[in-house]
Amino acid sequence: MPKPLLIFDFFGVVVEEVAHKWLYDHVENDVAKHIIATLFVREDLGEITARQCFKELEKITGVKAKQIEQEWLNLGQLRQDTYDFIIKNKDKYHIVLLSNASASFNNKFFVDEKINRLFKKKFISSELRMVKPDPQIFQYVLEHSNVNYSYAVMIDDNLVNIKAAQKIGLYGVHFTNMFEVSKQLEIIAKQEH
Repeated sequence: MPKPLLIFDFFGVVVEEVAHKWLYDHVENDVAKHIIATLFVREDLGEITARQCFKELEKITGVKAKQIEQEWLNLGQLRQDTYDFIIKNKDKYHIVLLSNASASFNNKFFVDEKINRLFKKKFISSELRMVKPDPQIFQYVLEHSNVNYSYAVMIDDNLVNIKAAQKIGLYGVHFTNMFEVSKQLEIIAKQEH
């Protein structure tokens, strides 16, 4: 019998926010917004590697690239509420990951088996050469999750991504915490039955 497909964002949902938080702590807001819209998009698209991104950030901030990487890894702590929800509901839902990120950086988190085992499949933007909110990336995930699902839900901390997912027929749940997400998933389940 088909189960719902939950598509989780990674940074800010499964683990704490990393890049944006670090950036806003190290540069002025206007500079941060420019870097997010340019350098980070290039990294997420796989046009540059995480290492190249860190080197560019070193030039801008004066913080050594290796130190930036380590600080990002330290910031990316597993969110216990999300972890508990996924473990508790692995049989109820098909659970996959969709992250705008560099695979070389993202994969450092999957060395931790506790995190790695959370997802049936992982979709990383730099490997796909497309990023959220492009509707094609959501379509790709639906077509390549290789599961029989009844309906699909995108869980993301970015409203732009939620709205884009909804435009192609997915449900969208804006992440603030898993308690609120759980309530929204219950409402969606009632609508589907």
